[in-house]
Amino acid sequence: MAQLQILINDAVQDASNSGWLIPLEDDTIAVAAGAVAVPADFAFIKEIRITATDIRIERHYWYMEIRATDPSFIFDPSVRPTGAATVTGWRRPTVYSEVGDTVDAGLEAFLRERGAAYALGYLAAGTSELDRYRGQHREMKMRDSLALLDSRPTQFKSNPVARYVPGR
Repeated sequence: MAQLQILINDAVQDASNSGWLIPLEDDTIAVAAGAVAVPADFAFIKEIRITATDIRIERHYWYMEIRATDPSFIFDPSVRPTGAATVTGWRRPTVYSEVGDTVDAGLEAFLRERGAAYALGYLAAGTSELDRYRGQHREMKMRDSLALLDSRPTQFKSNPVARYVPGR
């Protein structure tokens, strides 16, 4: 089981390195003067909306920087109203630590194909007919996983205007 988990996490790392992101919505922060911590899971921020009025805080009124080792929002003092706000954006795919962990929605097919490619590559270490067969199937699985990466739905890609959360 530990080897299977390593193969799946290798596939997760490939997805993350290729820019596959998981959408996140409705994480609440408090807009105030000074530094406000960025919610833990976010890797990219799409927008921030004041909860009470559903007004978007324009991008030129906020930025992010590292404060005391953690990324924080820094809001312009002229932002009004302040108070509860909703953050939307994306996070990186989950790195799995237990066998029973739930796979991120939308990532299942890629993890299955890429994990199988890695497993078949691991098994195809010799020169027998079976090893050649496994090697051919590894190539097919890798090709299929690359096709899934190239055709991933738009919601799993960051918006060009999204802001990267420093340190994540």
